[in-house]
Amino acid sequence: MSARRGEGSSGSGGGACGRGAPAIAGLAAALLLLLAACTPVLRGTPVPGPIDTTDVRVIEGERHFAAACHTCHPNALAGLGPGIVDRPLPRWLVRLQVRVGVGVMPAFSREEITDDELDALLDYLDALRRR
Repeated sequence: MSARRGEGSSGSGGGACGRGAPAIAGLAAALLLLLAACTPVLRGTPVPGPIDTTDVRVIEGERHFAAACHTCHPNALAGLGPGIVDRPLPRWLVRLQVRVGVGVMPAFSREEITDDELDALLDYLDALRRR
């Protein structure tokens, strides 16, 4: 038996694995902000051309975007939040920002936007960027 308590036990500190997650999230958030700052802002500029309205996923994504995102990113352009269609961010990084939140953007849980709904929303954003 050891004379000192706590030596060699994980205790309530969470161990090394528990401490790395906030650091990784912070680095990802910093990368997201850096990438977002390096692109032009389309504030109120209409994006030309129609989107593919025959793709059910795009239509579903547009519905989810209208419910969760449109208030701050009207028509995926800059509003209260930055423009989205003019940001060449990879899907995994947008997904991370939606789940973790960055700056004033709130995080959206899987109960608020399911993974399937988020995939459809990202399909909609991809369709907007292609036009």
